[in-house]
Amino acid sequence: HDGSAPATLVIFVSLLVAKSVFDEVRQLLQGMVFTDWDSSPSSKSAHVKLRCGHRILQYFVEIGNWIDWTCIIMAVSGTHAIATFQGNMYDRGRVGLFCASQWLRLMYSFRALNWCGPRLMPILYAVKDTGAFLAIVLCCIMSALHAYYILAARDGRSPIYEAFLQIARLGLLGDFDLHDFEGVDTVFMPGGERRGERDPVWEPEDPEPSDRYILSHLIFFFVGAVVTVILMNILIGILSANYDLYEDIGRELFLRERANLIRNYWGRIRAWERLCPWFMRRKAKVAADAEFATYLWFAVREEGHEASSRSVRSDTGLKLRALEEHQQMQFQELKKKQEAHFKAQQEQFEVLTKQLRDLHDRLEDSKEFGPKS
Repeated sequence: HDGSAPATLVIFVSLLVAKSVFDEVRQLLQGMVFTDWDSSPSSKSAHVKLRCGHRILQYFVEIGNWIDWTCIIMAVSGTHAIATFQGNMYDRGRVGLFCASQWLRLMYSFRALNWCGPRLMPILYAVKDTGAFLAIVLCCIMSALHAYYILAARDGRSPIYEAFLQIARLGLLGDFDLHDFEGVDTVFMPGGERRGERDPVWEPEDPEPSDRYILSHLIFFFVGAVVTVILMNILIGILSANYDLYEDIGRELFLRERANLIRNYWGRIRAWERLCPWFMRRKAKVAADAEFATYLWFAVREEGHEASSRSVRSDTGLKLRALEEHQQMQFQELKKKQEAHFKAQQEQFEVLTKQLRDLHDRLEDSKEFGPKS
């Protein structure tokens, strides 16, 4: 803040940045590191190259890797600004971006911790699943921005940014000033004198409508109705639904992310083995355990985790499951009662059948021996 930085701080930050750069380069070359080029037969070389290219392409497709490289670029720039700090706004801006990015990276690193990971991962996945809807919102905003920019309502130093600021304030925040949106300024006119004072009181008056009045108001109503009212409320609903959906499987997302981190850390060991085989003598053991290391084994609770019942979906599912179990128990009890009643009725029927047979036999005997007697 005062324009000076200790040498120990510069060295410490430089080491952290160098470690981040090494980790990202290692992750970029992970396809070549995990592919055993030396032991691959010549007949499979095309397949190995294809698999390596697929992994490298997959690295560039993931948005998280682009975010990591953006943070690394800001970290390198911020470290250079700290080492050669001159106190100007350019250096302060670079250091500020570097500090902000490190706080965000610290928050993102909490995803591997048990107390925060099952809560953080549903938030990230819920925001990620709104990408298609955000593209729709962006198209609506850009359409209004393009039309508003053509009106030339803002003629400052940066007309594009000033036009975007007006549309963003109205569409995203719901903040607006119709006169400012039209591109005219409020006029202050003397409205009289105060008691005991000779200076006039300046009162605001609405300016005269300009030639952009109708078109600017049409754009205003379009952005206010479509973006501010409709799309923003739908966005809130989508985020709520997505968060409830992913909170239901937050524990599974947390375990998957932890497995990815374990895989990345294991890849660092393989990278050091390739770079420094004389330093780490574990290549034979890793090769022997390669088939076992393909999978990640973990244990879970049989009755489920307490965090799995935090969402409305899970809570409703648990209640329905408990109700189903209760109904199943009642059905089993009713079935047992019906079986016992049926068994008793069957026994009574057998007794009656036996009595009827005895009576029939007696009647037959009486018919046979009755006249003789």
